Amino acid sequence: MIETMTLDQLTVLVAVADTGSFSAAGRALRRAQSGVSYAVGQLEESLGVALFDRSTRTPGLTEAGRAVLAEARGVLERVARLRGRAQALAGGVEPEVTLAVDPMLPLAALTTVATAFRARWPGVTLRVYTEALGGVAARVLDGTARLGVSAGFGVSGGALAVEPLAQVRLRPVAAAGAVLA
Repeated sequence: MIETMTLDQLTVLVAVADTGSFSAAGRALRRAQSGVSYAVGQLEESLGVALFDRSTRTPGLTEAGRAVLAEARGVLERVARLRGRAQALAGGVEPEVTLAVDPMLPLAALTTVATAFRARWPGVTLRVYTEALGGVAARVLDGTARLGVSAGFGVSGGALAVEPLAQVRLRPVAAAGAVLA
C-alpha cells in the first residue's frame, strides 16, 4: 500500500531521526507525540517494514529505517526544490539561464559565480556551455545561450551588447628543453 504514503509522513520520519525521539519530534513539529507516533506507524504500515526499533526507551532506526530515511531526505529535498522553482516561475523568474563561457575564464571565477547564482536563485537551472574562439558569440547569437563570457574572439558589430568584465593574465609556457625556452 505504498500509494498511501504521504509527504507529511516522510517529514515526521526525518524529524524523529533528527531529534532522536518521538516526543522531541512532536515538539519540533508542534504536534502531539501521539500524532507523531501515528504518522510513523502509518508509514511503516504503508511500506510494510519497521522503521524504528521500539524495544528500548530511545527508538533507534532499523536497517530498513536508515535506508528509507535516506530516500525520504532525497524526496523532501526534491519537493523543496520543486516548490522553490514554482515560486520563482510565479514571480517571473526564468526557469533556466544558459551561459556560454570561454575556456580562458578561470575555473575559480566560474565556480564562484555558479555558487552565488545557486544561492540567489535556487529554483533556476544554470546551464553552462564551454566554447572556444567565436563559439561564445555564436551561442549567444543563435539563442542557445542567454549570456556569454568571452576573450573577445568573434565578438564584433552591433549584434551583441559587449561589456568589459575582467582581464585574464596569459603567460607563455614551454618545456625546459624546448627551443623556445
